[in-house]
Formats: sequence, structure tokens, C-alpha cells
Amino acid sequence: MKKIVSIIFLLLFTNVFAQREFYELRSYEIKWGTNSQILNNFLKNSFLPALNKNKVKNIGVFTKISKDLPNNIYVLIPYSSIDHFNETYFNLQNDKDFKRASLEFNSLSNSEVPYQRYSVSHFYAFEGFPIIRKPKKGMSIFELRHYESPNDDAYLRKVKMFNNGEFEIFDDVGLNSVFYGEKISGGNMPLLSYMLVHESMELRSKAWGKFVVHPKWIEMKAMNEYKTISMESLVSNITSVFLKQLDYSQL
Repeated sequence: MKKIVSIIFLLLFTNVFAQREFYELRSYEIKWGTNSQILNNFLKNSFLPALNKNKVKNIGVFTKISKDLPNNIYVLIPYSSIDHFNETYFNLQNDKDFKRASLEFNSLSNSEVPYQRYSVSHFYAFEGFPIIRKPKKGMSIFELRHYESPNDDAYLRKVKMFNNGEFEIFDDVGLNSVFYGEKISGGNMPLLSYMLVHESMELRSKAWGKFVVHPKWIEMKAMNEYKTISMESLVSNITSVFLKQLDYSQL
């Protein structure tokens, strides 16, 4: 009997862990004066279909709402696990269909390629928000937020803060979550990233206004476990960018 219980527990634990997605976030910085449609064609007709072939779904492709330079194209790729990422990575290297579909793009001269380089970051989904949540209809303003922490201890406390109730407060006030990621590679670490989606900027402002005065938030941020020894704040810098989905985005 004990053996059966142990097996059931192991299976449940494995399933819960396996549900935590693994995210790749790409950012292509478009060269000034180049045609970004060349990159869009590659992503739409070659890269995304190859990922779909490997059972990657809900891929988000975004660009900035503002006209501020530099212009970027963001690609959010949710894998079911880090093993799924590894498997897909090597599959694409040997995929003849993908290579054939990418031939035109890979044949571009240096001056024709619309970006200089692209940056890549990788994330484990938060334990308390293990899979991506697709936005409801009518929500079109995406907010990608990055929280930098002064040290690893502060970073882990902030992650714990989200896992222990902050998601629920967001839901309660109308801040619509898409994903939350613990960053494991890329710049500006330690850092966590997450994405919200809004119906309008007015409703976004109202929701954040409700959040800062929410009694559960006020109670939570006063708890000793969420305070660092050397700094009052768990977050040393916050950046955000407002995005819109491109027409071939699958999120």
C-alpha cells in the first residue's frame, strides 16, 4: 500500500513539475531604413511553421505600439519543458523542410538582412503560474514588464511574493496575466519578466490604481519575509514596453 501511495505521489509531482513551461523570448532590433517585412515573412512562413511541426503552440509575435526607435520584433516561444526546447532546437537543425523554407531569407546579403543581431532570453515559468494564458477577445494592448533585483536573495523573495498571492491580487483588480518567467539566461540578471494584456490604457490605469491600495497587497508587502536585510525594496529597476500582436501571431 505504501509503495502504491509513493508511486501516485511521484506521478502527481512529476506531472505538476512538467506543467511548468519553458520560455524563449527573442528580440529582433530592426535596422533603420530596412524592410522588416522580410523578417516577418521568414517568421510567418518558415520559423513558426517549423516550431508548430514540433508541437510548439501559442507563439506570440509582437511589435511596439509606439513609433520610438529602435523598432523591435519580439517573439515569445512557449515550450512545454526545457526538454521540449532542447529537442526542438536540434530538430530544426536537421529539418529539410525548414531549411528549404528558409532558403530565401538565408540567402540575403548583409545589407539586406533587416536586423543586426537578435537577443535571446530563457525563462522557467513560475511555479504558481506554470502555463501561458491566452488573452480574451477584445484585449489587444500587451505590457511586457521586467523586474530587476539588487541581488539573488531579493530576486527569490520577489518570485515567492508572486507565487504566494500576487497573481490572485492581479486577477482581482483586473490586471490580466499572460505569462510569468524566472530568467535563467540573458542580460540584466537577476531578473523576472511577465506579460499583462489590457483592453485599453484607461482600464490598465484603473487596475493598477486598485492594485496599489488593495488590502492584501498592503498586508503582503509589509511581511518580514519579503524584506531584504540591506535594501527596503525587492526590485531595483522596473522597465516595461507596450506591444501589439502582429497578424500572424498565434497567441
